[in-house]
Amino acid sequence: MAGDHLQGTIPSSLYNLSSLVVLDLGGNQRLSGTLPSDMGVYLPNLQVLSLGCNQLHGSIPSSLPNASALRAIQLPINYFSGVIPSGLGTLDRLTRLSWDYLITTLIEGVLPSTISNFSKSIVSIDIGKNRISGSIPEGIGGLTGLTLLALGDSLLEGMVPLAIGKLHNLVVLYMAGNQLSGQIPSSMSNLTRLNQCILESNRLQGVIPPSLVNLQKLQVLSLSNNKLKVLPTEVGKMTDLSRMDVSDNNLSGEIPATLGNYVST
Repeated sequence: MAGDHLQGTIPSSLYNLSSLVVLDLGGNQRLSGTLPSDMGVYLPNLQVLSLGCNQLHGSIPSSLPNASALRAIQLPINYFSGVIPSGLGTLDRLTRLSWDYLITTLIEGVLPSTISNFSKSIVSIDIGKNRISGSIPEGIGGLTGLTLLALGDSLLEGMVPLAIGKLHNLVVLYMAGNQLSGQIPSSMSNLTRLNQCILESNRLQGVIPPSLVNLQKLQVLSLSNNKLKVLPTEVGKMTDLSRMDVSDNNLSGEIPATLGNYVST
């Protein structure tokens, strides 16, 4: 029933379907109401929960971890509020987690360290554009199946963990619009499949690691609006770059002559 024109609330009788495996009501745009707090108790066999692009509000049910077979939670473009359910880290079969761009951006609280307990097969975490705070857990480096990590436009602080360099399958890294500080870890040079690295509008400082030249598949590098000081000459060797933005930093000295090797497409 995804992408239809359903409206009103989700009928309570639906939660009597304890054998339900897939609940996909996404893209209806006019479904409203709240999700019951014990939803995960009613639907213990649920594997896919997709309710994006509606007008749902209230809290994300804290009982969702009871549906231990969940592989995908997709709730973007709604009006959910409240805190991140602390037990989500027990969902060790999860491969997709998305509640980015909640319209009123009211999901808040600390990013739980249990996020590192997700399955290594999880490929997508997209939970930005909220009020999530705290630091990024070092254990996130264990989620080696990730291809998309989007934690941007929130209230995250602290350093980008060194363990980020263990995410060898990562294609998109989006952490813009937070309060991240410290240096860009040189371990990011291990992300050889990375296509987009967007860390703009943070408080990053120091030198842009010269070892980023190893990211030969990188096409977008956005580091603007930070406190970075040195642009290494090696950036001119990143020949696949189509966009590089280092504006509004504390850069000084000469523009590297090697930038003449960089041809935008």
